[in-house]
Amino acid sequence: DLLRPDEAAFEFKKYFIYDYIQHRLLPNPQASAEEKVRAEVTIRVFNLNHSGMCISRRHAFERFRKDEEPFLSDYNFRFMFDD
Repeated sequence: DLLRPDEAAFEFKKYFIYDYIQHRLLPNPQASAEEKVRAEVTIRVFNLNHSGMCISRRHAFERFRKDEEPFLSDYNFRFMFDD
């Protein structure tokens, strides 16, 4: 069952953790078994850890770190910056 981030109840951190070293998305180890499966399926189906996606997230992360006054809406991958 794919996750739908456009659903009102969706919470990124409930299902995923962000690997700041390799810039990959991983299932949240604290999620329930069902939530982990949904995260794994979503990662696989949408190929979210494709090298190009990881590179794009790394570039966004580097840009965010250098930004003196970051505005989250300016970033495609803002989920990784929101505490």
